[in-house]
This record gives sequence, C-alpha cells and structure tokens, in this order.
Amino acid sequence: MAVLAVATGVGVVIDVRTTGDRLDEQAEALLADNLRVATALVVDERDQLRTAMRFNVQNLQLRTAGGIEVDAELRRQISLVQRNLGTDGMALVDRDGAVLAAAGRAPADGAFRGDPQDPAAVTLGRTPTGTPAELVGVPLDAGAWLVAVTTTTDARAFDLRRKLVGNEVVLVQDGMILGSTAADPAVLADAAQRPEAIHPLTIDSQPALLGFAPLGDDSWIGVATPRLLSGLEGDLAVTRLWVFLGLVAVTLLGGNVLIRMATRPLAELTETAEAVRRGDRTRPFTARSDDEVGQLAETLEAMRTALDDQLTVISVQADAIRRATQRIVTARDAERRRMAQDLHDGVQQQLVMLRLRVGMLDPTTTAEELEDLGREVERVIQGLRETARAIFPSILADRGLTGALYSVAAASRVPITLRMDPDPLPRLSEAIEAGAYFIISEAVANAAKHAGASRVRVRALLDHERVAVVVADDGRGFDVGVEADGSGLQNLHDRAVALGGIAHVHSVPGDGTAVAAWIPLRRPSVGGALQKEEHRGHAAVEVVRLAEAELAEDGVGVLLDGPLADDQGVGDR
Repeated sequence: MAVLAVATGVGVVIDVRTTGDRLDEQAEALLADNLRVATALVVDERDQLRTAMRFNVQNLQLRTAGGIEVDAELRRQISLVQRNLGTDGMALVDRDGAVLAAAGRAPADGAFRGDPQDPAAVTLGRTPTGTPAELVGVPLDAGAWLVAVTTTTDARAFDLRRKLVGNEVVLVQDGMILGSTAADPAVLADAAQRPEAIHPLTIDSQPALLGFAPLGDDSWIGVATPRLLSGLEGDLAVTRLWVFLGLVAVTLLGGNVLIRMATRPLAELTETAEAVRRGDRTRPFTARSDDEVGQLAETLEAMRTALDDQLTVISVQADAIRRATQRIVTARDAERRRMAQDLHDGVQQQLVMLRLRVGMLDPTTTAEELEDLGREVERVIQGLRETARAIFPSILADRGLTGALYSVAAASRVPITLRMDPDPLPRLSEAIEAGAYFIISEAVANAAKHAGASRVRVRALLDHERVAVVVADDGRGFDVGVEADGSGLQNLHDRAVALGGIAHVHSVPGDGTAVAAWIPLRRPSVGGALQKEEHRGHAAVEVVRLAEAELAEDGVGVLLDGPLADDQGVGDR
C-alpha cells in the first residue's frame, strides 16, 4: 500500500507539473501571437501613412529653380497635409535633413536623412524639444523629403492597446520607456533593459507575461498578456492532495477513478482555451460544477462572449462606415461636377458678356451705361461669393458654429428660430463643427426647397460628451418609409456616421419633419460602446437618450438605435 501511495503521489506531482508546463506554453504562445499582431499593426500604420503621404504629395507645388523656394502657399499646403493625415507634425526637409517648412511638431535639424535607395525606411529621431518621434518620409523633387512626425507617447500606446483587447502595451527606445498603458510603468523598467527575454511579472495584481518585438534600431514594442490560468496550478495542487488522500483511504482503483474525474474539467477547459486561441469563437466554456474550476469556466465563457460581441460590433460598424464613406465620396464628386457646371453656365458666361461690354467702351459711353456695367460686376461678385459659401463658408472657420448658424438663419428664405445651449457655443474641432453645420444647413435647405415650410426651428445643444442638433419644420412632411433611401436623407445619416454619431429623421405627411443628430466629441472605443441592455440583459450597442425635454414638443423619437440588432449578440443566439 505504501509503494502504491508513493507511486500515486509521484504521478500526481508529475501531472501537476505537466499541466503547469502546458499552461505556460499556451501563455507564451498567446504572447507570441499578440506580439505578431502588435508588430503588424505598427507596420500597417506606417504603410497606410506612407501611402496617404504619396497621394498628398501630388498636390504640393515645389519651385526648385535655384533651390527649393519656401513661401506662404507651400507652408499652407504642408499644414493642410498635416491636418488631413492627423499626424503630430509634417515637415519639408532637404537632402541634408535641414527643416525648410513645418506644421505641428517638426523634427530636429538633421534628425531625418532620407535614403533614396530605401525610401520605406523609418527614422527614429527627436523633435527640437527632445521628444522622441518616429519619422516617415516620402521623397520629392530636388532631393527634398516630406516627413511625417509621430511622437512616441502614452497616447500612442493606448491607441495600440485598443486594438489588442486585454493586453498592456509599452514602447521602448534605447532601453527607455517612452509610452505605456500600465498604471505604474516602473514595474516595466527592468524588463525594458532586456527586451530580448520574456519576463513574468505582475501588473495591477494580475500575473502577466511581458515580451518585446523589434520595430527598428533599438526600438521595441512590448505586450503584457495576462496569464488568465496562472492561479489554477495552486488550486490544482490542493485538489490533487485531497484526491491522493482519498486514494490511500479507499483503493488504488478508486483513487485512479477520482483522479480522472478531478482532471477532466480542467482538461476540457484547456482544450477549449486552445480551440479559442486558434480562432474557434463559437466553442463555449462549459461549467460542470460550482467549485473553482466551474467558476473559472463561467468567467472564461463570459470573456469569450464579450470578445465575440466586441468583434461583431467592430465588423458591423466597419461595414457601416465603409458604406457611408463610399456614399460620401460619390456625393462629393457629384457636387463638384454640379458646381463646375454652375460656374460654366453662370459666372463664366457672365464674365464673357462683361468682357464684351468692357471691350465696347469708348469716350461716348454714358454714365448710365457705366453704372449698369458696375451693377453687372456686383452681380458677378455676388455669384462668386455664393459659390464659395456653398463649398465651405468662411464664417465657420472664423467664428465657429455659432456665427455660421446665425449666418444660415439670416440668409434663409424661411424664418428660423435659432436656439443654442450654451449660447454662444464654444469652439469645437473642425470636423465636428463642419459636420454639425452641414447637417443643419442641408436640413434647412430641404425644409425651404421641398417642404413648403413657413417656420423652421433649429436647436444645438452641447454637453461634455457630444453635440446634438435638431431641425424641425412645419411643412408638408413625407412618408419616411417610402423616401428613406433618398440621397438627401442618406447624406445626413452618412455625415453623422462618418464622425461616429447617429442621425434620425421623423416625419408624417401633413405634420412637418424633424431631423435629429448627435456627434460625439471623442470617438468611442468598442468597450465604451457596449452598454447593458434592459430588454434581455445582453450586450447592446449605442442606445442613447437625446435631449428628451427639448424635443418632446416637436414629436421627435428620441431613442436612437445603433447599427447592431438585438439578435446579433452571442447571448441572443
């Protein structure tokens, strides 16, 4: 009996160690996968940035006679490229790395030296203030380069973390931590000195494995992957001990049966975890008991369900944004063609006639004819102003959304009651101000042109999360179900969706029309978009109550539903 007991004990110890080794191997394999994904994300960001820069380079107009001439127009073009691409900075440098012109953060002189033989290379440099930065360049004429500046900070680490759900990210250069998502970056300092190794550590009381992948010379990206199954080894040892004592008290055969019964749930969890790691998101973690292993199975199943919901949200929202973007591009091209035709048929013809009249002037021309000619010039000027305002109103850039809305109210043929909260509205980002302005102006234009309205109410409300706009008229109304696919309504929806918001149109024939939209001040993360749904208790997406007290009198439905249907979540199937 003693020999059998010792043999059984040795078997238990070996089984525990084997299981622990398998868990460690799976944790390291998961870390390796996350590092590959993180590296691919960084490389993909660089490639996309370089592609966008090559596209924008076509619009730069360089004068290279006797050297590169830098003037105000060239600086404006570089600033426009920087805003379009959303980089921390954009600079024009010569072949020696000297900065000729810049917008935003600029690299230090000599920090970037482009290699025409390897234009895809990435330079790790610093700004004049010493901030580390990643420099991506595109060659131009006369040996010049257009250089995009991306600073390496915590913000960039958090941006990568949003794409690596459940993992901490650290950016290291020359052994120094430049950006981190960890609450206490000091715990990563020793590991940053030895990026070639895998480091087990504890982050926020959670065991994790930290590994690094190279991004360039002495530049690394680190990913800390939680070891979700690390606590099982101790629990498993206690369970095996009781099983071992039972084996000694009963019989060798009964003990063997008990061991198999105790290990099967863990083996199933391990097999399911491996299947999920390989990409099988539909395989559930099944809780067969109420002990620690059963609780772990329930926790893992909740994590799997939440992950699947988030991936579903990402897929649905990505498809919606892609379709909206395509429609916006098509509408923009059509508008450009319309404006070109209007200029050809309107202002151009007026200028031709004006030129003929000017050519006919002679000393016998009367004062009345000159006054009439002056009035014709004024009409041409007014036509040009109206065309410029249709493209982009200058008052929106100069005075913000408040001034632009007052301008819309003043120019409207239909009386407009304008209300803002607060009044005046503070300045917002260019994209949000432009989106809100064009949604309101298009809705007002529709009310005046198609609805036969005698009064229009415009409201703009701002809180710490979003800006909400409402345009309501007393016109003839229409059947939304019949005209829901019209280009005008679709443009309103696409403008809001492109900025991460929602637009809703409420109309009844004979009872007017109301357009309501909200635009978030910041893009919501996937985790922030998943709210608890009262309907069934499952995860829902972006169900928002928008200014109920303000909109009740207009009869506007104020529950705006996001793109994910109720039965698309994992828990609803």
